[in-house]
Amino acid sequence: MTFRSLSTSLVTLALLGLASRAAADSLATPETLADTTVVDHWTLANGLRVTTRHVPGAAAVAITVGYAIGTDDDPPGREGLMTTLAEVAFLSAAGDIPARTRDDLDSQRPLGWSHPVSRRSILFTEIARTEQFPGVLNQVATRMRGVQVTHEGLTSAIHDARDDLSQQLIGSALGASYFQVREVGLGRKGEDILRRASGRELAKLTVAEADQQVKKLFVPANAALSIAGNLEDIDVRALVGNLFGSIPKGTAASPAPRPRLQPQSRVLRVPGLREPAGVVGIIAPALDDSLHPSFYLNAMLLGSHFNHLWLRDQEGQAPNRHHYAIFDEPDLMRVFPPVAGGDADADAIATRMSQALGTFAALVVTREPYEELRSNVLWLLGGPMSPEIAQRARTEPAVLHTLARAQAGRALWGGERFWADYRARFEAEPPGRLGWWLEYFKDPKHQIRLLMLPRR
Repeated sequence: MTFRSLSTSLVTLALLGLASRAAADSLATPETLADTTVVDHWTLANGLRVTTRHVPGAAAVAITVGYAIGTDDDPPGREGLMTTLAEVAFLSAAGDIPARTRDDLDSQRPLGWSHPVSRRSILFTEIARTEQFPGVLNQVATRMRGVQVTHEGLTSAIHDARDDLSQQLIGSALGASYFQVREVGLGRKGEDILRRASGRELAKLTVAEADQQVKKLFVPANAALSIAGNLEDIDVRALVGNLFGSIPKGTAASPAPRPRLQPQSRVLRVPGLREPAGVVGIIAPALDDSLHPSFYLNAMLLGSHFNHLWLRDQEGQAPNRHHYAIFDEPDLMRVFPPVAGGDADADAIATRMSQALGTFAALVVTREPYEELRSNVLWLLGGPMSPEIAQRARTEPAVLHTLARAQAGRALWGGERFWADYRARFEAEPPGRLGWWLEYFKDPKHQIRLLMLPRR
């Protein structure tokens, strides 16, 4: 595919730094980290928050536009609305750029792309080779400026949103348990979950309403732009200012109230489920709680133990046995114990997790595992990459993909000041609280237990 590029005059101005910058650009000086990457962040006059990370020698650039809206913002009875609108905003025609499909993107963006819609964010990511970066960034800005909503495009978006909902809530056993454990923690019953999975009300969405909602929500005041990769010899501030600075600001969305999770225990019998699955959700301390950096560090250590123990038991065939999305679902860590054939209640999987924790408690844990985990996670919090990850970032677009999305998540939820403080506490957290967190994980008051069984 031939990438549409900027006009020669605009590229020249941007690269030479002659174009004017938005008046509200931050005067902060870019910071060079220990891994030699250079971090910069500023805010345009229209409210668009921008974070960049120059990775010297990288062969690509990842661009993420994040919006501070997600599935928690779906109105009651309109489950799937934000997912549908995201499909429309990411795939519809804009300016002179034609509409595209997910299949089109596999060939147009062979280095990678994604557009996940999660609980409280929507992240549009496209990865380009370094020489294509200005042209691809121009396309990203053109879509933010406004897309052309059509009946055909909306119909396709509704179909994909319904399929996503169905796969999430009643698809494969482990995949469904991942999403359903939160529904259980929110107190929703089986029939409510099935209704949400159907997305029936999406059929009532009109082209006019979709167009109005996209124009209202996908605006700079509600967004963060994150760029990670090789930015050598490019005045990125000038380029971003030229492309995004004149887009109307819009109004930041008021976040929906974040419901509190409650300890629960439930067995769901699901028609068509091929194999049983279990999950124990661990309700985490609040992200701004002073204990959270300690929770995060120790939770990653325990998660590594679950993987080591249960992957071995499953002869390496099981998927990752823990998951924690600190930027999108900081209130819930998921643990996936193996399910035995005779398990009939959710207490069985909680017992299996407690047994695994007991095994870990008997080990002698030195400082080295903590330091290794800290080093491997710090870059996601805005710190330097470990030497191994830094080397991979130069050759593997997937690392840049993760880096750009993490930057967007930090900008949307907390901002640079919050995460700089959090990172300092995380780096200073000493080993020594593991016993306390072992008891925290075992305590039913912090657990959401879900066992999913096939309905015979």
